[in-house]
Amino acid sequence: YVSPGLSNHLDLIPVLAALKVLNDKLPGGRKSKLVLISPVEFKSMSILPNLMKNIQDQELQEDVLFVTTQDIVGVISRLDLWVSYTAAELVEDFAISALVHEVPAILVRNFCSKELIEEYEGVGETYKISDSRELRGKWERVILGQGIFREKTRLYKYFIEREHSHHSYKNMLVSLYSKSVQR
Repeated sequence: YVSPGLSNHLDLIPVLAALKVLNDKLPGGRKSKLVLISPVEFKSMSILPNLMKNIQDQELQEDVLFVTTQDIVGVISRLDLWVSYTAAELVEDFAISALVHEVPAILVRNFCSKELIEEYEGVGETYKISDSRELRGKWERVILGQGIFREKTRLYKYFIEREHSHHSYKNMLVSLYSKSVQR
């Protein structure tokens, strides 16, 4: 997910570098594609010229796809893997949406993401922000173990949805509000 407010294209460099090495190695016998998703046209974003230069420098023109849609969760549900690239949010909503849609996730390591991945072991991996080497290794691990990661996300889907989805958050807020009103 590329936020319309993203002002630093350098945040995406580790993901592009990891993709380049992965596609040179071809784990699993096929190239990976990076799908960048945004609710606004990419040409309206100030980062596009620099991002395109980085994509060309890495020779990834055929491997990076730009998708503009308001239905971001709909796109997420069709991915093989979700990769977070920023620590702007502790555990981003779209990463949770990916897990709820049985898509393994690689998250930037922080206390929330580390706890989530440890609690639901096997649904994904974490990596140190800006470490393209570690990201590439985790990405390769998920590609080679795709069946196992998918099965784990399928097994934990109910628990992740119950604890972390927007539905559970809404229900928790309503419950807290009801308790406050009853007092």
